[in-house]
Amino acid sequence: MLSKKGLILAKIETNYGADANPTPANHAVLVSDPQVKVNAERFERDMVRPTLSNVPHVIGRKFVELSFSTELKGSGTLGDPPEISTLLRACGMEEVQNIGVDVQYQPVSNDFESCTVYVYLDGLLHKITGCRGSFELIAAAGEPVRINWKIQGLYQTPVDVAIPAGAVYAGQKGLVFQGVTFSYAGYSTLIAQLSLNLNNKIARHESVNAPHGVSGIEIVGRTPGGAINPEAVSENTHPFWSNWEGANGATLSCLMGALAGNKVQIDSASGGCVKESIAWGERNGIRIYDIPFGLYSANGDDEVRLTFK
Repeated sequence: MLSKKGLILAKIETNYGADANPTPANHAVLVSDPQVKVNAERFERDMVRPTLSNVPHVIGRKFVELSFSTELKGSGTLGDPPEISTLLRACGMEEVQNIGVDVQYQPVSNDFESCTVYVYLDGLLHKITGCRGSFELIAAAGEPVRINWKIQGLYQTPVDVAIPAGAVYAGQKGLVFQGVTFSYAGYSTLIAQLSLNLNNKIARHESVNAPHGVSGIEIVGRTPGGAINPEAVSENTHPFWSNWEGANGATLSCLMGALAGNKVQIDSASGGCVKESIAWGERNGIRIYDIPFGLYSANGDDEVRLTFK
């Protein structure tokens, strides 16, 4: 089996854990470095017998962890959801379509959606239902913007299936982190990196009724945050230090892309971006600050908003 040959399909489920049957024509997601890890508990059978020979173990609870990366890009059409729409929704983000204008995603605290993911690995198929997870966006100056996904789902025994034909992907190229409009507390600070992590907390429903001991994957909390590394300036220019001392909230905004249908804007809640610490750093002989931040709500479930426009 060749590691370069594979296909990922993802589709929102109507009923939790029920196979949504994604198709190559409608639900293909362009990914890199897909990794499937089956987590299983092995129980040794430490029996007393007339011999020192061991007896075989048994396998108990099982669930699947899936990780991969995607590009950040729009659909190419204003108001149409991006290729990663299903993944965002399965990570606890509500989708709001404004037809012909944009598509927005914000976190929710109930009625979480789930998705079915098919992972074709050059002749073997993992069908993973009941998927939910979290993501981290990584952007560095002059480099493609990446989203790293970590998904958990219900285990099914893999089956021999050839990779189907007919996969259709969004025609847009992924965004490069350059020519962006970035501001923090209204100040257009010079950064070379931006990270944003939803930090969902994922838990499993353990059940004797489930065929593999796990009946569901649940989002039970989140602590969103990220980091920036602005060039250091005087406090008169921008009060990084005094704002940190007072745990003063700021508003973060970042607009990437120049073409309609392939622009993405990230916004924190008003005053919801709070520095966790400040450390001195250096970049190309220039002093910088390394600043991790937390993202907090202003009115509930609005810590961060992604707008595809």
